[in-house]
Amino acid sequence: MSAKAFTLIELIFVIIIMGAISLVAINVMKKKDSSSQKDISLTNLYTYLQDHRLSNAKISYECIEDSKECGLYSMNKLINKEPNILTKECEIYKFDEYLELQEVKFSSRFTHENIEQIVTFAYEVDQSGGVKQNVVKCGDRFTLLGDYFNTAHEFSSLDLLVEYKETLLNEVLQ
Repeated sequence: MSAKAFTLIELIFVIIIMGAISLVAINVMKKKDSSSQKDISLTNLYTYLQDHRLSNAKISYECIEDSKECGLYSMNKLINKEPNILTKECEIYKFDEYLELQEVKFSSRFTHENIEQIVTFAYEVDQSGGVKQNVVKCGDRFTLLGDYFNTAHEFSSLDLLVEYKETLLNEVLQ
């Protein structure tokens, strides 16, 4: 009667193969994770915030004190410092109910240490993924920041931007 069993060599060979497969899988996962971390820019700001949002909390990209310091904030608390994506020539606008651009004024807020900070730029994604859509004018380029339904768009003139916004509005109204 012969007993069927694996030899020590066969077991070692199986363990080596399993180790090699797991190393390949770990390296693939690391590469996928590092490639998904994109640099922040005006055109990908919405998706960048969505990728970094903690659970369903609000998250915002804010620049304070004349855009000297920028970062990701959740519930008025700095989560991560980020590079400044604006230049000094950039101006921030929003659309009013008549599709007229209104310049966004600086706002102030107080930190947990009760220090007042001047917020020169803020773009917030709320719990449901909604945003107040802003327009950033840098030089002669206009960037309509992305939202839940649309990606960011760049325009070479204000007329093209307003025409695009009117088209979107007409699509919604139909």
